[in-house]
Amino acid sequence: MKLTHKLCGAALLTVVGVGLALPSATKADGGDAKVHSSTGKIKFTQEGTGTDIPTPPETDGPEITQPPVNPDNGPLKVITIAPLDFGTNEVTTPTSNGWEYYAKTFKAAEKDNASNIIEMPNFVTFKDERADDLANKYTVTAKATTFTNTGGKELKAATITYNNIRLTTTGDQGQINPTAAPTTQTLATDGTTPSTFVTQNADDKGFGRFDLVFGKIADGNADKSVKLSIPAANNKLSTTSEYTSTITWTIADAR
Repeated sequence: MKLTHKLCGAALLTVVGVGLALPSATKADGGDAKVHSSTGKIKFTQEGTGTDIPTPPETDGPEITQPPVNPDNGPLKVITIAPLDFGTNEVTTPTSNGWEYYAKTFKAAEKDNASNIIEMPNFVTFKDERADDLANKYTVTAKATTFTNTGGKELKAATITYNNIRLTTTGDQGQINPTAAPTTQTLATDGTTPSTFVTQNADDKGFGRFDLVFGKIADGNADKSVKLSIPAANNKLSTTSEYTSTITWTIADAR
C-alpha cells in the first residue's frame, strides 16, 4: 500500500526570547540602580529525521511491528496505514445491492513482545509538525485503484465506505478540529477520483500527530466500519486469485 505525503521545502526555525530581571550595579548617571536586564534564549530546529514509529491508534505505545512506516522525512507526512483485509468469502447469489463485505480489524505484534498480538481498528496516522509561524492547514485525501486479480479480472464500480470515522491524537487534544473529518466517507475504486477525509482549516488547530480511526474496539464496531460494496453486475467473480487494490493517502498543504 502506498504512503504519500507532501513536504515543505525549507528547514523551519523558531527563536524565542525570554526576558530575565536581575539586580545590577549602581548607575553613575543617577538611573535606577535596583533594575537591570539580561536575556535568555532558546532555538528550535526541524531536521525531519524520520523517527516516527508505528503504535496502535490513540496510544503512545507499545511500538508494533506493522504496518510499515513511510521512510521519507518531513514535518508534513502520512506516517503509516493499516492495510484492509476483507477476508476470503464464498461466492453467493447477489442481493439487489450486490455483495457487501467488511474489513477485519487490524492485528499486529508488539515489537518487544512478539507473543502479544494487539487488535485495533483500521487507521491512518499522519502528522503536521510544521513550526514556521503559519497556520497548520492541510487536507488528507485518498484514491483507490480498481480491485483486480492476477488474471486481469476487475471488480467494476466497487466502492469502499468508511464509517464511524474519528480524528484522535495522543498529543494536545485542543489541536483537534472537531469539524475537520466527516463521520462517514465513500471511496471510489477507479484510480482517479479522490475523496477527502480531513479538511483542517482552523487557524489555531492541526499541529501534531493524529490518527484517523475507523470504528472502536470498545464499541464493538471496529469490524463493521470499513465496507467493500461490489455491484451485482460483477456476476462472473473469479476464484482463481485474490483481487487487490492500492489505496493511496495524501496529506497536502492547504494554507
